[in-house]
Formats: sequence, C-alpha cells, structure tokens
Amino acid sequence: VIEDLAGQSVVLRRGGNAVEVFKLREIESLQFGKTAAYDEGLRHIQNRAWTRAIDTLSIAETTEPREWVVREIQASQADALRAAGRFDECIKAVENIYEHDPNTRHLNLLPLVWDERLAPEHRVSVNLDELKSPSLLRQLVAASALLQDPVHENAAAVVLQTLKTGPRAALQQLAESQLWRLRLLHPESIRASEIEGWMQRVRDFDKRQRSGPEFVIGRALLAIHDYDNASNSLLWMPLVAPLDPPTTVACTNEAIGALKKSGRIAEAAQLQLERAAATP
Repeated sequence: VIEDLAGQSVVLRRGGNAVEVFKLREIESLQFGKTAAYDEGLRHIQNRAWTRAIDTLSIAETTEPREWVVREIQASQADALRAAGRFDECIKAVENIYEHDPNTRHLNLLPLVWDERLAPEHRVSVNLDELKSPSLLRQLVAASALLQDPVHENAAAVVLQTLKTGPRAALQQLAESQLWRLRLLHPESIRASEIEGWMQRVRDFDKRQRSGPEFVIGRALLAIHDYDNASNSLLWMPLVAPLDPPTTVACTNEAIGALKKSGRIAEAAQLQLERAAATP
C-alpha cells in the first residue's frame, strides 16, 4: 500500500507495520488505484481535451480521500490548465500542492517562460507587484515573465538571485536556470566552458524539471554552433518530459533544425513526423 508520495520519495507499507521509503529515482514504475473520474480526466489530457480534463479532474479531486492522490490529481489539473492558457488557475493549483508538499516534484508545472519568442497569448502575463508576492511561486513566475523585459529585467533578476538561495532545491534550480536565459540576450559572448557548467548542473535536477533548462542549454549551444550537443539537449523536452504545447513545439522545431545541421537527417525526419502526428 502506498502510504505517501511526497517530494522525491514514496512510502510503502508491506503488511502490518513494516514501512519502507524509496527514492522515486529507484522505482521503475508506480501504479495505484484511481477513480473513474481520475482515469477519465487523464484520458482527456491524452486527447488534448483540456477543458473536459479540468472539469473531470475537479470532480475526481472532491471524491478522493487519499491526500497524496489529491496532490497528483491537482498536478494533472495544473498540466491541463497550463495547456489551456489558464495560467493563474495553474499557479493556484501548484500552490495548493506546494502548501502540503514543499519539496514537491511538480514545480515544473508552473507556467514559466522558457522561450520569450512565443506569441504573447502563449506566455503568462504578470503585474510588477507580483515580484513582491508573499508566494515564492508567484515571485518565480513573475520574474520568469519579466526577465527579458528591458524595463523590468534587473528587478526580475534580483528576485531570481534571491530564490536561487532559497530553502527548496527545486525552487533554487528553476530560479538558477531562469537566470541562464539572460545570457541568450548576448549569444556572441557565451563561452563553451560556461555551457558545460550548466550541462553538469542539470544532471542533478529531477528529470521532469530538466526540460526548460535543457531548452536554454540547447539554444546556447546553437549560438556557439555545437549542433550535435544542442540537438541532444533540445530533444529532452519533446522526448522525455513535454511542457505546455507551444513551448514544446518551439523546442521541437529547434531540435529538428539542430539535427539537420549536425547531419542527423534521419532523426530530424522522424521527429518531424512525430511532431506532425502530435499537432491537432
């Protein structure tokens, strides 16, 4: 029986009072009983029916007695809300999870900006006041959104520097890798040794949290014309842990271009086919 699933650990009870704690990285797969509403909500997500998923998962949340499963349902809701562009509701869902599990692995569901080139409707819009929000998560989102705004860039960077030294590892990692985005403003000055440091750093991250940082690394590698390594970093998001659809498509397009430039033509063609199949 799964007693709890929090942070990067799962607590199992194997009959009687025998309790074992495992790190999630040690577990190949994890299956647990779900209500019909929860299963239906997950099917809607798979079919990209975001609104139906959100509504169905809301029902599942109200009928689920296990607190750790409620957090997993809220994570699925956040995923659908972000995909639907309902960013404020997405943040609230992740805040609910964070309140009960401060070491949650679900911070990757926040609607952070990893590609400032996306159309405005695909990027979260924030107020400057949110940089001073009582919520650390809202500070992170606001700093992410304002980081490459010439007027507010410095204020956003200060917030990220503060969060980078905060009490939670996942929050630190996201703040740190958001700051890497500043280097993309001056790609001509990026050094290979600098990117190598980033590549070593992300190996410590949870695999789902690496998608955004790997996107930044991939773009930096493109700037120094290291197309082979760039394609490897850019493939992380579409193949391992997709983020919201617009960001994932943007990353996939960059990966296809990097594969072609590195001479991996067959892989580029395969990725193009997969992108076309996934596009509604």
